[in-house]
Amino acid sequence: MSRSFSPSERDLIDRYLSGDLDPNQAGILLDALDKNPDLIGFLYDNIMVDYLLFLDGKKINDLRADQEILAEKDPNTFDRNELFSTQSDQIPLWNSDPDPELNRVLVREDPVEVVSRNVFFRQVPGRVNRSSTSGEGGFRKKRNYAGIGVVCALILFPLLVFLSLRGEKADPIPKRPTPMVLLEETIDAVWEPGTRPYKRGEETGPCRFVLKSGMIKLRLDNGSEIIAEGPNDLTLHNSKNLFCDKGKLSVSVSKEGIGFEIATPCATIVDLGTKFGVSIDDQGVRTDVVQGTVQLTSQKITEPIRLSEGSVAFADRKETIESISFDPQHFIDAANFFKKLFVYHEKIKETRRERSSRWLREPALVAFYDFSGNERKAVRNEARHALKIGSEARIHNGKLAEGSLPGLSAISLYDRTARISCEIPGNFSGLTLIANVRFDRLRQEGNILLAANSYFDKDGSIQWRILPSGSIQLKIRNEKGNRESIFTSDPFLIEAQPKVWYQLAVSADPQKKKIAFYVDGKLLSERNWNQPIPLLIGEADLGNFVNKKSITQCCLEGAIEEFCIFDRALEEAEINQKE
Repeated sequence: MSRSFSPSERDLIDRYLSGDLDPNQAGILLDALDKNPDLIGFLYDNIMVDYLLFLDGKKINDLRADQEILAEKDPNTFDRNELFSTQSDQIPLWNSDPDPELNRVLVREDPVEVVSRNVFFRQVPGRVNRSSTSGEGGFRKKRNYAGIGVVCALILFPLLVFLSLRGEKADPIPKRPTPMVLLEETIDAVWEPGTRPYKRGEETGPCRFVLKSGMIKLRLDNGSEIIAEGPNDLTLHNSKNLFCDKGKLSVSVSKEGIGFEIATPCATIVDLGTKFGVSIDDQGVRTDVVQGTVQLTSQKITEPIRLSEGSVAFADRKETIESISFDPQHFIDAANFFKKLFVYHEKIKETRRERSSRWLREPALVAFYDFSGNERKAVRNEARHALKIGSEARIHNGKLAEGSLPGLSAISLYDRTARISCEIPGNFSGLTLIANVRFDRLRQEGNILLAANSYFDKDGSIQWRILPSGSIQLKIRNEKGNRESIFTSDPFLIEAQPKVWYQLAVSADPQKKKIAFYVDGKLLSERNWNQPIPLLIGEADLGNFVNKKSITQCCLEGAIEEFCIFDRALEEAEINQKE
């Protein structure tokens, strides 16, 4: 099939593949690729030749064997889910880093997952050195045509899908169903051991909340609100039905939520448009109607009982119902809840100020960036050693956003060009990185928290990021930039939720030979660091990765409120905000 493009466009492709394309020519090539599908096909064909020649050699088997040996030495330092793709940047087929702009034109963030396509598209865009594909003694003449045919089919299929969907940008993460309930606020919430500890701002579907102590406020998708006091055990089946085994509930039902039903061990309460309270204990169930009307039923009651404003009914374990006097203080109402909430938030802020003060006195602190309330383009490094080491952080295309608590703010990084640049010179034998962050979504390419700009060039350079799986990952470049050690935590995040904040930390301890990952001050995972080397940050970016004046697709979509760097491994008690 003939292709339609000019000799000058073909020359641009040849220059790109040989590594001779300057920035101006790269811009011309990008425009041409965006307008001419034939040119994309020509570029694809040329890169495929190099790729198939490489597959025909022994280097793939050597690489896989090499990684298996590494994994056998210490399975915790290598993510087997990324056995090939994370290490493919070590293949000597391409002598420069991926070009994200050309990657964008070729792939358009197509979500089709094919293993060979991952290897090809994640590393091919770049200036290919064709001479490195020939192996010893030039190009091989014998080919495994069956194998080549399979590879071509695997790679050609997603390309055809891409061309058919050209111009449609798909979300890399499937959208989840609309949540049913938002955990809007918490006050000193302590969850029962062995049950899921929900976080403030988390949205979910049908679920169970088992509260050992404290209070939580829930907002349903129909506008109804529930305040639960611990100890409490409630299971939300849908936005109009829940079961509560024990505890106190204060319920305000919206017009859309009329008919809301609370089942208990002794009776069932059905709302008819009201505000009411329910208390369940070993003796029975008490229902106080603050406003409107509710209906009580049980297996022993033939006719439902209606309770109006100011009425109180108690159903014991034998399902006998009696009227008792109304007590407005028996349940916490919304006004009193928010008074307690204000006091609770101020207590948290004071705790954080005290913790920050302790950190600022710590000699190991080399960088402390507080982005709360900072609308400036430059944020001062608050560390006391800032004059000797470290620099101010400069904000590029970020904007001020709501922080983790009322009155606090953060820097939102909302597109692939947004980043926060800094410079932390020197080599570090040990290191601890701490960040207060939230995630609007998790990108398939990785979500950078910190990346040294020299990551592909200098030994000891690091990348700290969040994987789409919800795991935390630390990558350390070594052996003259040809290899990387990868340390991956257990998953801590099921899905990104833009109202949920995390304090994330990673520490590298050369004495213990351990890499430790922390979430909200608690140890999540530990991995063996068998061969510690000095670590390097240098010129770096928070929330993105910039290398050779090129921005990657690994940007963080979310916000950063605070970022700290220590030149030693901190212990759990030092990281925990509550200590």
